[in-house]
Amino acid sequence: VLPIRIVAQHVCAVNQSEDSGTSSAFLAATAAAGTGVELQTHFGTDPECRAALLAHGVPESAIPYDTDHGNLVNQTFENIHELEMAAERDLIEQYEREHGTAVPYPTSYDVVLGRGNPSQSWPGNLKLAEMIRDQEGRHKRAPDRIAKTAITVAIMAAVQTVGGRFLKRAEDGAWHEVDQDVAREKIAMSFRNSKRLARNDAARSSHDDKEG
Repeated sequence: VLPIRIVAQHVCAVNQSEDSGTSSAFLAATAAAGTGVELQTHFGTDPECRAALLAHGVPESAIPYDTDHGNLVNQTFENIHELEMAAERDLIEQYEREHGTAVPYPTSYDVVLGRGNPSQSWPGNLKLAEMIRDQEGRHKRAPDRIAKTAITVAIMAAVQTVGGRFLKRAEDGAWHEVDQDVAREKIAMSFRNSKRLARNDAARSSHDDKEG
């Protein structure tokens, strides 16, 4: 998802009472505390507030609230999400036109290849680790290499089904999607690492029992 920067807050109230003035002052102080967010307050009836918002470039269609029924308008949020996704697709297509097959940045669904905590703590890698744990018993009981490979392929497909990719960063800093063989090896290595950690934990536990 594209990073979003909030540039303004609009607060609407029926009248400029003492309470609303206090709330506005608090919001103004929050916005001014190094965030760079502009605060706009609007007081008056519903039509007056809508007109004030429109004067600041906020159309009625962007207000996620139905004053006639007092409900949030979910469709507004869905439209905003669709616009964000379309903007992200446009950005990726533009980046690919300028940089070839390079990926502008990993998403939370992507698995990033690399050593160290930054890779291990990436959201897509954490999801992969969870899938490895879920399938670890089945992988261990698999009768042969073909059966183990089938489990690896199924996990790779699960990552790709939700839009995830297996990415590796090049020396120039650009991200590139690796081929299927490298992706499968990443998953197979995750199973091997999981088994190694389990053996180490068992050895430590046995040693502690003997010491006790």
